[in-house]
Amino acid sequence: MQVGLNTQAGITNINKNKEAQTNSINKLASAKKEESVDPAIAMIAEAMMSGVIIDAQGVQNANIASGMMQIADGTLSQVGDMNSKLQELSVASNNAALSSSDKSILKTEFNSTIDSINSALSDTTFNGKQLFGQDMSFSIGGSDINISLQDINSSNLDINSQDSIDDFTKQINSAKSNIGSTQNAIQSSADNLTNQMIQKSDAKSQMSDVDIAKEISKYKDGSNKLNASELTQAHQNNISAQKVATLLE
Repeated sequence: MQVGLNTQAGITNINKNKEAQTNSINKLASAKKEESVDPAIAMIAEAMMSGVIIDAQGVQNANIASGMMQIADGTLSQVGDMNSKLQELSVASNNAALSSSDKSILKTEFNSTIDSINSALSDTTFNGKQLFGQDMSFSIGGSDINISLQDINSSNLDINSQDSIDDFTKQINSAKSNIGSTQNAIQSSADNLTNQMIQKSDAKSQMSDVDIAKEISKYKDGSNKLNASELTQAHQNNISAQKVATLLE
């Protein structure tokens, strides 16, 4: 009678270890924990995932805002080059040796350069939206980035006034400084959101996804146990066979 009990126990143990092996293989294949995970943990994991999605949208908004700033900065660089031309023409015009006709030619080129500046500023758009002279706000995570691209006023430019050109230069430099500081704020917010996404994803993974290293270790341990169970059962079967043979003698 004892022989039957030992044999059944051995078979039960083998089946248990085989089941554990199957579970480990399934987990490794799907990289997901069992559906019977604690509902409270599952809710937290889903909240983490929602947070990741919100942060991802915030990063996307930051990228859009950064793109707008790059376009505006590029325009200001062009305007700065044209402003240098204005300074050159103003200095050239301030020459007593020039005739009225010469000065008229320089003034025509000066005004034409102003027209090019105004066109560059008015044509600077993003997705059909004019950038300069606009106030914009972008939601980035839990905070907003407010952007104010000041209007660049060229109406006071005068070929005979270096002061007017100097004032225009200050407008350009101020706008570029504003864009630079805004870019830094956007980048800082985007980096912070990216780090939060990584942390939330890791936390969510720990709660709802399989720890691969741990599961592999369990699989190896289960394999050893299964082999041991099978060896034990084989040994028990051998003893049982010997006892049966003895009884039949």
